[in-house]
This record gives sequence, structure tokens and C-alpha cells, in this order.
Amino acid sequence: MKTLATILLASVFALTGQAQENRVFFQPDPGQNSGSDLGGLYDGKDAWTYEMTGQNYGSSVQIAGSPISTTNTNQYKAYMQFDLSTLPEQVDSVMLRVHFEANPCYCYSNCTAPFYFYYLNEPWNEMTVTWESAPMEGESFVGPIWLSAPNNYGFVEFDITRAYQEWMSGNRSNYGFVIDSPQMGDNNGEVSFRISSSDHWNANYRPGLKVHTSETRDDGNVNIYAQNDNPGTQRFFEGQNLEQTAMDW
Repeated sequence: MKTLATILLASVFALTGQAQENRVFFQPDPGQNSGSDLGGLYDGKDAWTYEMTGQNYGSSVQIAGSPISTTNTNQYKAYMQFDLSTLPEQVDSVMLRVHFEANPCYCYSNCTAPFYFYYLNEPWNEMTVTWESAPMEGESFVGPIWLSAPNNYGFVEFDITRAYQEWMSGNRSNYGFVIDSPQMGDNNGEVSFRISSSDHWNANYRPGLKVHTSETRDDGNVNIYAQNDNPGTQRFFEGQNLEQTAMDW
């Protein structure tokens, strides 16, 4: 799919005696879905893989990760990557904002599980990656994120500042990350980490990075979000459970 970039309201907040703080919101559009997308503003890069079918899902409007299934091949992983080349190096914090797809279905087993974000150690192509050709994974940098099914979590933010700084500094190659759960069991109506992708028709649902920086940005390639942007958004804190919501923003 091809669309114009989502243009959000821009504002800069200045506090007396302090440097200006830019609140950058980087939300990629779908891109070409030709295998050339790199995760930039105009070429979002995300996909999911499914062992049961062995197929690629690089243009799906959702991506999802599951627990490990020990009784069947009903297991899957979600992949994401952002091209950070136009974003500031010096940051105070970086939040990944995602929109969870509601899951009202009854769960029979593996209904609660911890999910993690894992670094990827190899490049991957969103239009060819499959369960069998998946890139090598590294250690986790977010989690455990305890989810239960059925659920409706709405918008949630996750702190990925440490990973962003690792990628920006060159200490770690930026191949993105994968989301799934190491919990093993019988996946039957199982809980999943299921979110809208950069290919979703609702531009507001697409994943984005909310970057707090004191760097001056004059290149015209940065959108700024208002301080009260999406007041219904939850922020994930380790050790706390996400709240269910009846609202679909």
C-alpha cells in the first residue's frame, strides 16, 4: 500500500532556564511492500510468521506473537524494525506506542503468558521472512509483559530507550526486534501479543516511536506530538499488569 506520511500537529515546549524539549513522533507509513521497505517514515517494516502455514505475512494489517506450543504448530512471532537515521542521537526517552487488536475469543489453554522484546542479530526481509527462515534472536530488552486472553488493551507505550541508544551508538546493529513468549504449553485459543501493523488502514493505529530529545530539529523530517497526545494510552511498567479497556480510540 502507498499512502502519504501521517502528519501530526507540531509544537515545541520551552521551559524557563531549560533547553527546548522536542517531542518527536515517528510513525512509518505502509511503504511499497516490495521487500525494499526499511522502516523509515514512508516505508514501514513489520511482519509476522506462523509455523502452521509456513507462509510470510509481510503485508498484514496486524502482527502477532504467541507462546511456544508443545502440542501443535499453532505458534507465531511478530517482527518490527525502525530506520533511525533521521532521528536524534541524544534522547531523554523513547517510547514505542502500539495499538492492541481486541481479542474477545474464549481461551482454552495458555491463556496467560509473559511476552518479551528480543533483539534481532541478522537482517531480514519483511516480504520473505517465514518461520523457517527467521533471523537469529538475541537477548530480551523489554519484559516480561504479562498478557491474558480474552483482552482489549487499546493503546500501550513501552520504554525502548536502552535499545534505541544501543542502535544509535553503533554498539549493536539495528536489525529490529521480535516479540513472542517463551512460555510453553498447549496453544488453544491462546493469549497473543497482537497489534496493528504499519499496513493498517487506520493511520493512528500504526506503531510509532515517541522520542523526547533536547536536540534542535530543523530538518523538516520530524513530527512533534502534543503533550496530551492520546490521553487513553497506557504506559507499561515492569511488574504491573496492563488494564483492560472498553474504548477503541
